[in-house]
Amino acid sequence: MTAVQALSDQDREHLRSFREAARQVRESSIINGGDAVVIRGERQDSGRFKTTALLLASEPFRSLALSVRLVYQTGEPAHFGRICNIFERSGDPSMRLAVRELRAKYNRTLSDHHALAFVVGLLGPESPSPQDMFETWLYFGAFHQDPSRRADYEAFAELGDVFPGIVQSIMLRLSGRILDLDDVVADFLHELRLPRITGDSADV
Repeated sequence: MTAVQALSDQDREHLRSFREAARQVRESSIINGGDAVVIRGERQDSGRFKTTALLLASEPFRSLALSVRLVYQTGEPAHFGRICNIFERSGDPSMRLAVRELRAKYNRTLSDHHALAFVVGLLGPESPSPQDMFETWLYFGAFHQDPSRRADYEAFAELGDVFPGIVQSIMLRLSGRILDLDDVVADFLHELRLPRITGDSADV
């Protein structure tokens, strides 16, 4: 019996859902075009930092976020952790190792502070994590209106372009990990991998 045959019907459906979400991520104009976020901090003569930003276009980014959300949100069939757990049960040792490494990279995207946060003095004794900022944007600023996140959203918004820049950077990195995991899923199912973009911007 092969690993694929050992899957439950529900596992197969979750893998199908994940592949569809990954396809949407790959086909988004931002990922397909290899777009990037550029944020710079510069110390002025006054000692204050001034930030300049080249952000992703709003509507294409929102479209990408809709696709990433299918993998990010816990209750979704394509949830990243759910897919990783399928490999823990059914993958061979090499696949389990590869998926564990990808899960660790995915989690680091949400836990490791963006370098610019140090520059603008965002970090302090009770620093918000990248996940805090990302979910505040996701659940208050973008697709939901969770009133418990209003104060945090307004505080982050005072950072100007730094806030959307960090959120967009997180989204690009999550997209990269989704596409990496999809390669493993494709191999596991003996299906074609999605085409990957080339150049420095491919490793988003």
